[in-house]
Amino acid sequence: MYIHILFGSLFGPAIFGYRDTPHYAVIVWAILCSMYFLFKSRDVLSQSHENAYGVGSSHTAGSRFSTFLIFVAISTVMTGVHYGVYFVTGMFS
Repeated sequence: MYIHILFGSLFGPAIFGYRDTPHYAVIVWAILCSMYFLFKSRDVLSQSHENAYGVGSSHTAGSRFSTFLIFVAISTVMTGVHYGVYFVTGMFS
């Protein structure tokens, strides 16, 4: 659905690896991309909240925790992929 965000986020680590930028820049980049991805997909998260807890229900601690777990999972995967791109482009610089 938002594949262009995920593929577009790979340009940052490619540039970081080519320019020999420190590793922490990749982690910050992955976290920012994950936050942007979740912001853009907030309608999907809202729909899944309504399906799980019912229409009109308030956000509970459980729904906030599950959103946090989704964020952690996306950030972890993006960090791994970004590090792969970072190291591959670093070898060519």
